[in-house]
Amino acid sequence: MKTIPRQGIMSPQVARHLPAGQIGAPPTQEEYSGVAIGEGTLEGAVADSLIFEQTRLRRVNFMRMRVLRLRLTDVRLDGCDLTAVNCEQAHLRRVEAAGCRMWGANLYKAQIEDTRFEECNAENAVFTGAVFKGARFEGCNLTGVSFPEADLTGVVFVRCDLSGVDLRGAKLKGADLRACILDGLRVNAADLKGLIVEPAQTVAIARLLGIEVKAE
Repeated sequence: MKTIPRQGIMSPQVARHLPAGQIGAPPTQEEYSGVAIGEGTLEGAVADSLIFEQTRLRRVNFMRMRVLRLRLTDVRLDGCDLTAVNCEQAHLRRVEAAGCRMWGANLYKAQIEDTRFEECNAENAVFTGAVFKGARFEGCNLTGVSFPEADLTGVVFVRCDLSGVDLRGAKLKGADLRACILDGLRVNAADLKGLIVEPAQTVAIARLLGIEVKAE
C-alpha cells in the first residue's frame, strides 16, 4: 500500500476495503486498527488512552470526550463530531478530516503531522502550543481559534475564515494565509516574519498593528 503525497502532505495509508467495526465506550475497547466505523458514539466518555490506526471513521460522535492520550495514525474522518473534545497533547499523523465539527475542541500542545482539514467547523478551538509538521486547512471556519505559541511553520490555509484568530507568539515562517479572512486577527509584529499573505491583506495587517495606511 503506497502513501501518496497531496500538496506535500502524506495521505493516510488506509486500505480501500476495510471490514466493518463498531465503536464501544472505554474501557470496552481503546484501540482500533484496520476497520471502517460508521456512526456510533463516545459522547462524554473518559479514556486514559485511545488509538486509531489505518481506520475510517464516518459520522462518529466524540462530543465532549476527554482522552489523556489520543493517537491517530493513517486515519480518515468524515462528518465526525468532535465538539468540545479535550485531547491535550494528542498525536495526529497522516490524518484527513472532512466536514467535521470541531467547535471548542482542545488540542493543546498536540503534535499534528501530515494532516489535512477540509470544510471543518473549528470555531473557538484551542491549538495553543501545538506543533504542525505538514498541515493544510481548506475551506474551514476557524473563527476565534487559539494558536498562541503554536508552530505553524509552512502550514497552508486556503479560503478559511480566520476572524479573531489568536496567533500571538506563534511561529509563522512560511505559513500561507492568502485568500483567507483576517478580520480581527491577533498577532505580534515580531511574529510576522516569513508569513505569506496577499498584497491586499497587508493593509489589514498594518491596521491591526496600529499602522495608519494613507493613499498619496
